[in-house]
Amino acid sequence: MREKRTSPLKKRRKRTNLDLQQRQVLDIVFKMNPRPSHEHMAELADQLKLERDVVRVWFCNRRQKMRKVDDVPGGFDPSMIQSLFSSVNQSAISPKREGSESPGLEIDEADDG
Repeated sequence: MREKRTSPLKKRRKRTNLDLQQRQVLDIVFKMNPRPSHEHMAELADQLKLERDVVRVWFCNRRQKMRKVDDVPGGFDPSMIQSLFSSVNQSAISPKREGSESPGLEIDEADDG
């Protein structure tokens, strides 16, 4: 008879596929409250016939998705680049001097005295 070995590492759970109704309910609840209590998540899990951890992870993932969506700008905004350049110390940048090898800008090095 062969012994079953148990791995010291925890086995990864199989991915849970939510059906349309479960997703719709979770979306509605999320819009009302993106941070439900543990008790509310447990009740929701019971009603949807899901494990509490599945509901908990769904809410965590959804909040993360919302943060990512909020961080992504709607498009290219030139004022963002202008504000970056305006924060650079303009006195440190001067036009390229004559006789230099390459065209463009040169950064002046501060003299020690």
